[in-house]
Amino acid sequence: MNPLTRRIRSALALLLTLAALMTAATASAQDVSAVTLTAEPAFEGHFKYGEWLPIWVTLENDGPDIEGEVRAVIADDQGQNTYSTPVSLAHGARKRLPLYILPNNFSHQIKVEFVQGEQVLRAQTVSVRPQINFNYLIGTAAGERGALSLLAGIRLPGGRQPVIVDVSPEMLPTRMEGMRSLDALILNAVDTSSLTARQITALGNWVRQGGHLILGGGAGAGQTVAGLPPEWLPLTPRDLVELDSLTGLSDFAGGAPVQVPGPFLAATGEPRGYTLAAQDGIPLVQAIRLGEGQITFVALDVSGTPFDAWAGTSDFWERLLSPGAAYPPNTPTDASPRQITAGIITAALTNIPNLALPSVRGIALLLGLYILLVGPVNYLVLRRRNKLHWGWITIPALTLVFTVLSFGIGYARRGSDLLVHKIAILHGYEDGSARVSSYIGVFSPASRRYDVEVLGETLPGPLPPPYDPWDSRSIRSSSLTFEQSSPAWVRGLGVEQWSMQGFMTEGTVDDFGVLHADLRVQGTKLLGTVTNQSSHPLMDVTVAVQTAYQQLRDLPPGGSAQVSLSLRSLESNLLYGNTLGWTIYDYSVEGANASEIEFKRTVLDAALGQNRDYFFGPPGDTSLENASPPGVVLFGWLANAPPELRIDGESSHEDASALYLRQIPLQFPESGAISVPPGLIPVSVAEKPATAYACGSMSASIQLSRGSAVFEFALPPELADVEVHTLNLVLRADSSDSISKLELYDWGSAGWQMLPAPRLGTTEISDPQPYLSPNGRVRVRLSVDQTTDWGACYAAALGLEGER
Repeated sequence: MNPLTRRIRSALALLLTLAALMTAATASAQDVSAVTLTAEPAFEGHFKYGEWLPIWVTLENDGPDIEGEVRAVIADDQGQNTYSTPVSLAHGARKRLPLYILPNNFSHQIKVEFVQGEQVLRAQTVSVRPQINFNYLIGTAAGERGALSLLAGIRLPGGRQPVIVDVSPEMLPTRMEGMRSLDALILNAVDTSSLTARQITALGNWVRQGGHLILGGGAGAGQTVAGLPPEWLPLTPRDLVELDSLTGLSDFAGGAPVQVPGPFLAATGEPRGYTLAAQDGIPLVQAIRLGEGQITFVALDVSGTPFDAWAGTSDFWERLLSPGAAYPPNTPTDASPRQITAGIITAALTNIPNLALPSVRGIALLLGLYILLVGPVNYLVLRRRNKLHWGWITIPALTLVFTVLSFGIGYARRGSDLLVHKIAILHGYEDGSARVSSYIGVFSPASRRYDVEVLGETLPGPLPPPYDPWDSRSIRSSSLTFEQSSPAWVRGLGVEQWSMQGFMTEGTVDDFGVLHADLRVQGTKLLGTVTNQSSHPLMDVTVAVQTAYQQLRDLPPGGSAQVSLSLRSLESNLLYGNTLGWTIYDYSVEGANASEIEFKRTVLDAALGQNRDYFFGPPGDTSLENASPPGVVLFGWLANAPPELRIDGESSHEDASALYLRQIPLQFPESGAISVPPGLIPVSVAEKPATAYACGSMSASIQLSRGSAVFEFALPPELADVEVHTLNLVLRADSSDSISKLELYDWGSAGWQMLPAPRLGTTEISDPQPYLSPNGRVRVRLSVDQTTDWGACYAAALGLEGER
């Protein structure tokens, strides 16, 4: 072949290659133009610091089939984390899916992309609105907002600021984690039958963990409850009735008369739970507890009449939303509970059992052998051979041998292993499901990046940075990709040699089983049975009420134990009682393992949110409306922890442990004698001098040197039908200074009645009726005149004897 021919062929080949590349680029451009992306954040972009925000993404493809992923990148001072979910788009496909992200506190815009490999096919920037955790977010899903706009002006305990967020039912998250920014959700005149099973499950789990769901009535009541499980409903709407007056609603709101002309359309049916307001025997406000939260049914349309023209509308919402709305005292407003808990757990996560120091006995044996060889044995051998001058060689040689041997033993024990340490907290519910938060640390013998497969329906994310930035024990997750698929993946987990990197996962286990309890308060004791109705053995099972506790025993699946827990100790811990973890797990117990005790104490207190022993500052403005006694805490430990992990291409050694925890309400006898020990009746500081402030830890308390403070007690709804025979008032102080005056408020005469010989300790009130208001309130005024500016810390508790 002549040179000219070769050149012509080479030129033709080059032209064909260029044409192919141009065709591919054109096809790629056509592919890009064939895809559309629409992104819309849930809750109008509102999210609380440290909480998940769902972004609903809609994709349409009019071109060839595409395999890609939706992603959002969140940058911070530690690097950047990517949240992604894979998407397969066939020709003509339209898909709508949620992407869950953890924005920063300063995030205001998030870029959402649809990518194929590294090519960005479509992108959209969405606006988000961070909210401090102190704000009270109320979601409203209603046909029209109407009178619900008045929620923006209500006053909540402690001065919390209400923030109203419009929500459409189809935008509700499919995971409970995406709903945690909401404190309350109102559904009114919307069709819930369109909600998916995953949205219903997420909604239920959100209520169980403390959310307040409010269902509106009126003409739209039927469609509002259409998609909700019947067991959730405080009242199942059957009929509509017209009411000419609403005095029951007026009484509930504090007395402001409803002067709006009727009639008013109310939904009626078979009630469950407890009635908060009624009119002519028809429940107007009916409530039921679900887990740690509440579902309330209002028989009227809450966006229309009379709420749109009634002077008591704000009072109504304040009364309805105040229970449980107070922000926890001494808690930072710029960190979520999940952040605070994770920051505490990471301290325990870095304590890997397999990296524990070798035993003192082993080290002593090794040192003893070394001394024996380098001393007497070396000397006797060299003397026998008449080579004592060789000691300049044998002693360093033996030292080198033992150094290498020690290093080899240490390396063989775990020096070359990839170690995974998992700690999980499972909050269990009566239906056998459990909300799971797992904290995972990976300890690497070499500097490497790992891809971790996370099995099960779980949501992986970074370990939140600790609230204390100077905590050297913290683990910071950065520059990771969290793939939200089934199974999920954590990609690019970079670990330096002999150090730890970590992440956390959140989700729900539907079939864990339940630690079931049949418990009742009998006299001054909590009596009954605890049964392990799960398929998992639970160790060190404990039942507790505040700081009174009884350790049972290890319970295998199906195992039971009897409970006989004295509640008398509650009144002795009114001031400076320890947290439950510090009370139970004590170093002074003979034979106790200090490392294990510290681990259990840390995890238990973190799970219960008992991370600070004492509080000094303004008293918490806690509403007593419908307040319940402190619940029963049941917990046990597991030797394994979800989720199951696989590290791509690597074998690893795993250490895991988990805390299973349930909180259930106290139960009292349904008939006969009723005894409520002091410490179980809710209390708040209703009045105080301007110079007084809160003190103590376990109850409402006040630091007082001069003047008067009023303690107000509220009999909970569970005891509303009890005929009270005796009240037992307990006063405690951290000083022996005397009380100037002790008074009870007489509701009949609207005046204060002084008790003779006021003192610390227990005072029995044998004629309690004048001091009990119609709604079960008792007010106690304490007056002091101390000789010191500091004064004393005072706390009060109330018990009762009666009959049902």
